[in-house]
Amino acid sequence: MTMHCPICNCEYQNNITICPDDGGLLTAHRPPTNVTSLTVDIYAAANEIEAERIISFLKDESIEATHQQSELAQLPSVNNNRFLITVSTPSKEKALRLLTNARHDGIITTSGIFL
Repeated sequence: MTMHCPICNCEYQNNITICPDDGGLLTAHRPPTNVTSLTVDIYAAANEIEAERIISFLKDESIEATHQQSELAQLPSVNNNRFLITVSTPSKEKALRLLTNARHDGIITTSGIFL
């Protein structure tokens, strides 16, 4: 039977009852998809290529994300243009955990900034 996490919206099989990513109690009901969830900026990638790599990485982990170019004047750099990665609020913690691990493992560079 397919089970769903109401926190991160991930889907699980094989009699799992607790989400291994966030500890949420799984339910047999899929969370509603027609409800607009709030989004939050979680990461500022240094360039568009890195932003697209992060979006693809998160998508592979069942997290929908987008990016947009923004100037972040408060960040110390020669070029303040950054690409903000945005995820839904329920996916925030999982996405941050995945990005932290990806930086540690060298999957993404350390030139980005957590927000």
